[in-house]
Amino acid sequence: MIMKLNTLLIIAITLTALFAACHDDNNPSGLESDSIEGFVKDNSGNPLSGISVSDGFTIVQTDTKGYYSIPKRAPYAYWIYYSIPADVKIDIGDNGRPNFHQKIEPNKSRYDFTLTKQSVENNFRILAIGDPQVSVSNNGLERFAKETVPDIREYVQAKKNDMPTYAVCVGDYVHNEWYLFKDIFALLSVESLSVPCFTVIGNHDHEFNSENTLFDLTSQRLYEKEAGPVNYSFDRGNVHCVVIDNIIFEGTNESAKTHGLSESVNAWLKKDLSLVSRDKSVLIFSHVGMSLAEYPELFSLLSQFAEVRNISGDSHSVINNIYEVSGKEIYVNVVGTTNGVDWKGTICGDGAPMGYASFEVINGKVANHIYKPVKYPETFQMRIYRSADFPTFSHSIQGGSPISFSFYGNNDRSYVSVNVWNKTPKWTFEVYENNQLSSRSLMKYNMYDCWATYWFYKVKGVNTYTYCQRRDHMYYYKMDNPDARLKIVAKDEYGNTFEQTEFTLPTSDHYPDFYR
Repeated sequence: MIMKLNTLLIIAITLTALFAACHDDNNPSGLESDSIEGFVKDNSGNPLSGISVSDGFTIVQTDTKGYYSIPKRAPYAYWIYYSIPADVKIDIGDNGRPNFHQKIEPNKSRYDFTLTKQSVENNFRILAIGDPQVSVSNNGLERFAKETVPDIREYVQAKKNDMPTYAVCVGDYVHNEWYLFKDIFALLSVESLSVPCFTVIGNHDHEFNSENTLFDLTSQRLYEKEAGPVNYSFDRGNVHCVVIDNIIFEGTNESAKTHGLSESVNAWLKKDLSLVSRDKSVLIFSHVGMSLAEYPELFSLLSQFAEVRNISGDSHSVINNIYEVSGKEIYVNVVGTTNGVDWKGTICGDGAPMGYASFEVINGKVANHIYKPVKYPETFQMRIYRSADFPTFSHSIQGGSPISFSFYGNNDRSYVSVNVWNKTPKWTFEVYENNQLSSRSLMKYNMYDCWATYWFYKVKGVNTYTYCQRRDHMYYYKMDNPDARLKIVAKDEYGNTFEQTEFTLPTSDHYPDFYR
């Protein structure tokens, strides 16, 4: 009898400890059978039907009374939230960022939402901000506050009369220093940027522990506490914007990751898109850029919509690809970073200036896409180098064999190299020598920007591969007269024309140094 009592006591203590452990931030209630329900109404008290509500795993919609119910919420659900309709104002929380979610609390099952109606914005602008990636050592918080934030505010102010502006930061807010989340997110508030800024989780935003393996859902918890949900959507005009987590993380260090869609994220995304009318356009924001080879099933699904873009960051360079799927063009726009590479100067690993992208949407279609360099006008879209000004140099990176860096034709001063960082396959070029249009155009050549690599490796003394990125937005041209005045004209698919006549030189006054 005593043994039985002891056994029962042990079981009781064990169950008590188990349920106590379940009531934490990794598993708020610990009970898979917990139900969630509530009502969604407008600010006049009218019920709103057809509003999607999610716990991050399941998506349901409100009925004619505005009522929704998730009979069995997912055990690792952290937030309950709604997809923001096009005719609803984006609410701003006390932290200055979009507020469309409530934290799931133990022993609470009802969560109501009140939405403020507004007119549908058929025309709007979205800024895509890439990889602030601040740390104490790189002084990123100060530089983001003094350089990037004022530039964004000035850009928005100059455009304020044509259409409303929103922003999405596409991940990597910190470099594994998660205690800085609050500081960097404060710089992404409406008070700071002057526009509402949504957020995407990046690989460096996942927590890891050298002693214990954290799997994907638990490694994102510190980020979620500060930022909100990682998979969600919102509509503006006739555009459905989706934010997804395409980092799969599990391990004890920052390298323990892959990119792609986990089973739960894939299921959530399919359900979200199934509720969207096919006559809408879709902007899908992720941290890592997508490709047709890696996401064939998703691209096939996305091709059913009116217009589709994937907008991302991660690479610390600018990449613009266009894929054709079932007769539909799908753009993949990888934006350059606001930190360049780890705030070492003011350029990215491909030589593009640090900056952010601006997408203007008119009647559901992207009508303009500009890469806005920080501290430069939006018309600054290329650099010209005289190839012979940059002698070949070699550098051993991370203990590997030396890599040779050189511009095409650098033994002949007739050759020039050109970096046109935001070009797409649809851009065209004209070359003028002494105001005479040349019969020849720029020749694409997949090479390094040697002005940038020399700066990083020889001047700043860094030693990782992130600082040298060979991209297809590099070109060369052989001048008929090397002493002629050169002008290069670039035209994009939106009707913008950009010109450059000045050469960037390998001298200290042309170095991509800090703006102090």
